[in-house]
Amino acid sequence: SIQAPQRRAAIEARLQTRLAQSVALAPPVLSAMRRGLSLMWLSLPLLIDAGLRHRQGQQGTTYYLDQLHGRDRHNGQSPTTAFGSSAYAVRMLRPGDTLRIMGELRNPSFNASYTFAGDVANPQLWHSEHTLALSETHGREGAWITITSHNASTVIRCDGNAGVRLMSSTYIRLEGLKVEGQNSRITHEMAKALQYVYKDHGHVRYRI
Repeated sequence: SIQAPQRRAAIEARLQTRLAQSVALAPPVLSAMRRGLSLMWLSLPLLIDAGLRHRQGQQGTTYYLDQLHGRDRHNGQSPTTAFGSSAYAVRMLRPGDTLRIMGELRNPSFNASYTFAGDVANPQLWHSEHTLALSETHGREGAWITITSHNASTVIRCDGNAGVRLMSSTYIRLEGLKVEGQNSRITHEMAKALQYVYKDHGHVRYRI
């Protein structure tokens, strides 16, 4: 790695070269730029040192998500100021951050009391929601994004497309998450009625 004095010398050499090449500038302008270059070094080593320390020991932020009691207007940085929606919480995540999910997390149209009554076109059967979705969300080497349970009461429930879906995302760590679908509520009659059904441009059709 390049130490601060070496980096300073390299940057100064490049800047001096550029100044020497700026023959179209009037002499007073060149003089002022050179004075500015000298003054710049009073702060540049401090900025370089701070940047090195940040990269060597980056500490991410821990956020909390509580769908029942949280609000997206909160700062999300404590259980009592948790975010309220998974979409907003995910947008806030940066490399090194941790998201702790509290209590139950459900997809928006989740309906625990839904019972199949023979209507194969019921919208509840066809919505494609995800409970927790990450797309183009990136940590980096040495600064993974972690999504985990806050405690044993945390559960992700889904009656849509996926409980957890990751797309085009990197350096994501999922830890201790309990994900529950609705298999226990699918009766033999329901499975039989839907086994050949699909939707085409919003219309229910049957495979023959």
